Amino acid sequence: QKTAYEITYGDWSSDVCSSDLKTIGYNTDYYATGKLLESKRNKFKEIFILGNGGLASAVISKSIEMGFIVNNITRSNWNELDKLKNSLIFNCTPVTNIEFDCSNEFIDCIIGTNTGNLFHLNQAMKQFEIYTGIKYEV
Repeated sequence: QKTAYEITYGDWSSDVCSSDLKTIGYNTDYYATGKLLESKRNKFKEIFILGNGGLASAVISKSIEMGFIVNNITRSNWNELDKLKNSLIFNCTPVTNIEFDCSNEFIDCIIGTNTGNLFHLNQAMKQFEIYTGIKYEV
């Protein structure tokens, strides 16, 4: 039985396992996104996702599945950030030092940021489980 994180989103997969001549692609971006957004569902109905690469595709897919209204901000509409207040913003770009109103909640997936480190820790825990069969949580 497949679970949602086994389905590849954005035409790629971040982890691939083979056994018994069967290959399954696991999108651990998708899984980690769900872990970060779990606590945000009651506070926010809408999410603003920055970027249009593979990570953004996974975040968009998981956000839709979780019931968020999704808005995608890319280079073409980047100035929309200036208008956001009391919103949930999820950065899926390598851009640092993004300016936004302090009333917003900002999830940054860049390693070295608090939310980026948490995102990648969730990915690593899922990868450990995929490869060893042992569930690991901190």
